[in-house]
Amino acid sequence: MARLFRFLGYHYERYFRSHPIATLAIANGFCSICGDAAAQLIPMLTSNEGTDLERTFDFTRLLRYFVFGLNMGPIGGKWNEILDRHIQPRSKAVDEGEKAGVEKDMEMTLVDAPDSPGSENFTQSSSMLPFWVIFQMVLADQLLMAPFSIILFLSFMGLTEGIGLAELQQRIGHLFWKLLVANWKVWPIIQVVNFRFMPLRLRVPFSAGCGILWTIFLSYASSS
Repeated sequence: MARLFRFLGYHYERYFRSHPIATLAIANGFCSICGDAAAQLIPMLTSNEGTDLERTFDFTRLLRYFVFGLNMGPIGGKWNEILDRHIQPRSKAVDEGEKAGVEKDMEMTLVDAPDSPGSENFTQSSSMLPFWVIFQMVLADQLLMAPFSIILFLSFMGLTEGIGLAELQQRIGHLFWKLLVANWKVWPIIQVVNFRFMPLRLRVPFSAGCGILWTIFLSYASSS
């Protein structure tokens, strides 16, 4: 198992350097289908009644989860960039450069972030962020990104299932607060660990990996 994780980590880093957006998309999409596949297989494997996999396993639903995860990967990456750019304290070099009137593009990117190897500011890693900064990042994530993600998820799944707008509105009204409250019980702790210890380039796959169980819950909630 450890060898598998090293293998995946090596190839993730390798492809991330040359194709960051595509790598985030594929990694997130893969974790999404793992979660939905588990949500479908667990009841089938634990049921006492015999089942026909080809007839009971919903491959179309699995594809919907993959496409959703594929799109949410880059969105999550951009969101983490925004959090780092607007909440994370800037380095002393950046402030001195601005005072001297030096026009330099200091904008963070996924590849050359302060906590990425090869960056000039590598020593300012996310593990050195003070608690109040992490608190602000988690608060922004839970008050802004979490509701947006849930509405986007319910809307995407509903529309790709072919339900009408009236039924979609009813589904969102029925599930939104239930999912958001459940999210607030789990994700703040995960995001504290994420923002505290994960470098920028690994935050999306870390969230996606932890989110496999969350995807199982979403699958049950959305299909119920």
